[in-house]
Amino acid sequence: TFKEMEAQSENPLDDAGSERFEVMKTALQLLVGADATDSKSAVETSVDIARIARSGTMLELESLEIRPDSPDARPISDYFVNRRIELMVEEAKSFWSDYRNQEIGRRPNIFLALKKPLGQRDVATLHVSAAVLILTSLLCCILTGIALTLQNRRTR
Repeated sequence: TFKEMEAQSENPLDDAGSERFEVMKTALQLLVGADATDSKSAVETSVDIARIARSGTMLELESLEIRPDSPDARPISDYFVNRRIELMVEEAKSFWSDYRNQEIGRRPNIFLALKKPLGQRDVATLHVSAAVLILTSLLCCILTGIALTLQNRRTR
């Protein structure tokens, strides 16, 4: 197991360094699992965890309250997620259901969509991308083979 491997390997850290490392690992786990009821408490909790990770002790870390007793509590990562991605998804959805495209009978082709219209069917974007990569690779191999064949015929 990992603990046995860790015990057998030589430890490059002294006792103080090992303790700081353990505090930082625990702080990171607490940061991932921490909850908050609003953005202000999320910032306070994450700042407290970071401060303790840098210069606190394990006792301070273990005594930190990271889960409020409130049904409104959410993970603190919810308060720090980049909202631009959500806006891009909403914009893609609005273009997908664009009434102007439906009026003229054209199916929309959204670059970031999960499915792409191909003929009369919707195909997963992953499959379309894989097919394009495979066809491009095959085309390169065929063109290289033709070029080498022509070059070999000319040198004989």
